[in-house]
Amino acid sequence: MSLQVVSTQDCGAIVRCLILWDYYRYVKLQLIAIIQIVAYSIIVENKKVEIMNHVLIVEDDLPLQELFQIVLKREGYMVTVASNGEKAYRSLDVIVPELIILDINLPEISGYEIIRHIRATDNLKDSKVIIASANTFVPQTEEAKLADEILIKPITASQLRDAVKRLTGGATV
Repeated sequence: MSLQVVSTQDCGAIVRCLILWDYYRYVKLQLIAIIQIVAYSIIVENKKVEIMNHVLIVEDDLPLQELFQIVLKREGYMVTVASNGEKAYRSLDVIVPELIILDINLPEISGYEIIRHIRATDNLKDSKVIIASANTFVPQTEEAKLADEILIKPITASQLRDAVKRLTGGATV
């Protein structure tokens, strides 16, 4: 079966469908992450739960979120995504991830504030943190000293995979 485009209206309709499909996938991923967080909080009666092989991605750039998720899921990690600082805080109220990949320039609450919170919170301070930033001055900041590793964007799949393996020893499936 082949698809024939008859007019520019047909092209526009196809493009709109593709955009909606992409948005649907994004919303679906966010809903899955929220359901996972809620399920964990119910299971442990609203106590924070530490999950091995669990990575929290705090990144507002959708293509990077997807790249990070694909790489980490292929390596056997369970992934939760927070697209801004506020969502990161809400996630960290419920889960204690083994690893946090943290963008610095985020909407709502900055990555700097989040990493200070992580290191000041007893049950989070042992979580490994990778700062992922396009800002080349980040490594000179005080907050950068709180991170276990810093990756400067653009980040390749192999750079991410290698950094994660160094810090976690790899996922145990």
